[in-house]
Amino acid sequence: TDGHSDCVKFGGKQADVAVTGMALLAFLGAGQTEQFREHKEVVQRAVAWLRSIQRDDGCLFKEGETHGIGYHHGIAGLALIEAAATGRVKETVAAAQKALDYSVNIHLNKETGGWGYSANSTTSDLVVSSLYIQQLKVAKISVFKVPAESMEGAIRFLDFVEEKANPHH
Repeated sequence: TDGHSDCVKFGGKQADVAVTGMALLAFLGAGQTEQFREHKEVVQRAVAWLRSIQRDDGCLFKEGETHGIGYHHGIAGLALIEAAATGRVKETVAAAQKALDYSVNIHLNKETGGWGYSANSTTSDLVVSSLYIQQLKVAKISVFKVPAESMEGAIRFLDFVEEKANPHH
């Protein structure tokens, strides 16, 4: 196969980018990489498919996918960054940096510090933002350039959505 998960073929909604990212994360979490272990070909094909659908601006999304760009790019970007961090394949590292650059330069809402279902959305979503924050975390402890303002924005967003304890109860 070409490395992607075909959701419609198996009766689901069009969500191939996110589901391929999730499947890739499962393999990576089990210690598989593009270079090592018994399922390296599966990882290679999934990474190659994600790289093949990556837009010029770094976004990982296909027209027709459900749930918005933010959801798909959040998951697939995380998977690509994890694959690059563990496999250190030059082409994957370049694609992952491009995905990360999209995450922090285009998709991040500079005002709220969070991420939503669309680029520069006026509303940020905690679930979507958590995917991007995880991208930043993995990228920061690996080989990637992570702008300090993106981490600061993420912290600002989390502070904003945190439910403060009521000292009177």
